[in-house]
Amino acid sequence: MGEWFRAKQSGETVWIEFQLSRDRYWPPSVLESDPIPATSVSGCEVILTGPGAVWMYAHAAAVHGAAGAKEIRLQTPKGKPGNDDLTGCRCEIRRPRSDAASVLFWVQLRSLPPLSRHIIEQLLQPKLDELQQLKPREIVIGGRASNEVYARVAIAAVRSGALRVYCWSARDGLVAVYDAQSGQLGGPVRYPVWLKEALPLPERPVVLGVIGDPNVGKSTLCHFFDCYLQRTQRAWKLDCDGQAPTPNWYLSMVDEAQAKRLRDAQKRKWTSEMEEIIADQLRRARALFDVLVADLPGGNHACQPPERIPPGREIMFREVDAFLIVQRQDRPTAADWLQELQRHRLESRVVAILDSIRPDLKPALTVRIENGIWRGEVCGLDRSWLKKLDRLPDALAQELARFLPALLESTRSISRRDVAER
Repeated sequence: MGEWFRAKQSGETVWIEFQLSRDRYWPPSVLESDPIPATSVSGCEVILTGPGAVWMYAHAAAVHGAAGAKEIRLQTPKGKPGNDDLTGCRCEIRRPRSDAASVLFWVQLRSLPPLSRHIIEQLLQPKLDELQQLKPREIVIGGRASNEVYARVAIAAVRSGALRVYCWSARDGLVAVYDAQSGQLGGPVRYPVWLKEALPLPERPVVLGVIGDPNVGKSTLCHFFDCYLQRTQRAWKLDCDGQAPTPNWYLSMVDEAQAKRLRDAQKRKWTSEMEEIIADQLRRARALFDVLVADLPGGNHACQPPERIPPGREIMFREVDAFLIVQRQDRPTAADWLQELQRHRLESRVVAILDSIRPDLKPALTVRIENGIWRGEVCGLDRSWLKKLDRLPDALAQELARFLPALLESTRSISRRDVAER
């Protein structure tokens, strides 16, 4: 399987560097077969770095925190200075009535534009102090937050005396990252009864898939949707491009040349295993959110004609309840996508088609219904807007408020599946 982390020590400094899997995503089962050892770290500084999931960072932080590391810090790509607007953000501790010794530590941070470090500290620290007072036996860390936040909460949890720490991951479900008694780690594991009380599952989840050719602005549009949906629903954006994803750190980095180098270094070739992993992630994540926005890959355009859904990748598309096609107005491709979806009997799930008309203009959207399908034009899908904007423009937010709830409600009425039992 290969090594999912590398460890080295120089004097009183220990480095843990996470590695990319051949199929991009390490399964949480690596914690069971190959957990990170924490020998001889008492009094040492521990530095965590590399491309890793929240449960990887939480595991490393908890293990080294319990072993007496003097300091644990993260080394991550440098983004632009964040702002102090906490609109839509929260940090809370939920204690179920059925189990007073267990808590859910829930953090909801806006992804874009990024928050400043000091405002995150202002939001987080009071709850970390409360955690020290509660001294829970078992804790689940969940929500929308950075690897650094997950690591900090994991450290506070073990130092408050928690015997078992879980991470709630959109991609991987519930993962046991620390167990002081049995040492049983990994996942996904079934929800404990108390967690279902603290974090009720949605009744009618919807997976909205955004599709289109490469470089038409799908990822930017997905970020706009995500920013709007965070205000009113439990929503998540899942990047489903296993070959070349568009992570938030890439979108927010000031040094564009460095951002490109880092992103290029993390690119991987598509594999059948990768397609199966992402399909499984979609199945798992759809049951956790009211709305899951799936940023789907644009296909293989190195061949003629292009393969918009290459053989094997249809298993990912079948997990989607409704599709929204994005195309350039001067280079329409919606008919090609409809034809490709028809090959897999998925064309009836197309609910909207948007034309990208001026990527350089300030983001704006106009929509209408034509023959039962939402049609419209969208401006501002150039990625640079995600670095420039401090919030969604008012006109865009107003049109999204008219468009998205109606689209999602109509999709829910024909949604194919209810939430599966865990």
